[in-house]
Amino acid sequence: MKFLMTNRLQFLYVITYFLIFIIPFSIISLFFYNSSVNSLREEIEISNINNLNNIKNIMDARISELNNIGALIAMDARLTPYRVNKLEFLPEAIDGLYKYKQSSVIIDDIYLYYLNEETITSSDGRMPVDTFVELYSNAQNTSWHSFSNNMEMIQYPSIVSKEEVLGLDSTFFYPLVSRATENYGVVLMKLESAFLERMIYNTLGSYEGSVLVFDQNNQLVSTYSNNDSLFTSYQLEKIINDHSSIQEIDVNDITHSVVKVESELSNWSYIMALPTQQFFSKVSEFKTFMFLVLLLIAIVASILTIYLAFKNFKPIKKMADIIVNYHINSDILFHFISGRNLE
Repeated sequence: MKFLMTNRLQFLYVITYFLIFIIPFSIISLFFYNSSVNSLREEIEISNINNLNNIKNIMDARISELNNIGALIAMDARLTPYRVNKLEFLPEAIDGLYKYKQSSVIIDDIYLYYLNEETITSSDGRMPVDTFVELYSNAQNTSWHSFSNNMEMIQYPSIVSKEEVLGLDSTFFYPLVSRATENYGVVLMKLESAFLERMIYNTLGSYEGSVLVFDQNNQLVSTYSNNDSLFTSYQLEKIINDHSSIQEIDVNDITHSVVKVESELSNWSYIMALPTQQFFSKVSEFKTFMFLVLLLIAIVASILTIYLAFKNFKPIKKMADIIVNYHINSDILFHFISGRNLE
């Protein structure tokens, strides 16, 4: 009886100690775990946004540089329609265009065209528009009349990756506008074909995914991908029209995390899409690490709790033994006195 009573009391005492530890520890661990995982996820998303912002800032700086070159050409006295069309001034005009070309590392060549002219001038010389279209454009059967009409439609500076009519890849168009706001010519800056690809190549880092760049007309300017994800036109339109910085979309039954930034200067959109399973691989690794750390803490703390419970139970056990012995001795004394009285 004494043994059972002592063991039961000791068991309840240890369980009480253990519950006092495990309940607060579980609540705090769960809160800390979720908080840490969410913080890591936010850090990864912010890191991707920062990478896109770097691309945006570099591109904005390049566009500003091209705009400045276009503005300088528009004000350059050597490159007026009169002097460009005079053979005696042509070498000076060509030399001027060559210097502007050399002022930017992303320009392959510069072409200066005045509306309704049959020739176009570049940093290499002057040629007929028909020859220029045949050599440098993907368009078929485009006459200099059509070329001139298309140039007249350009109203603001812009980069075109694949112009539907001219077929000129990665070209910056800078319209020359008179005081009457009429377009009288265009500066065409043929950009290095791979400068956008190089700029976004390292953005993905160790992840697999896609980076897409859209211009102010929501036309695809450049893209880089190191996986097999293919976006439909509907999905791309949905991504572009959604102005939130972070969104999710399913591509080929795979959920992608989509991060987007927009340029206020150029109105271009820069998008990064990563499969979420891979995107949060670091989070999963962190989850495993956190679980193992918390499990180790729980095991060590449980052992310590049980040890302290047994250690602190010794005085209680002694007290319980005294009480039990007291009751036993009282019963013996009572029976002894009762027997004496009966005699």
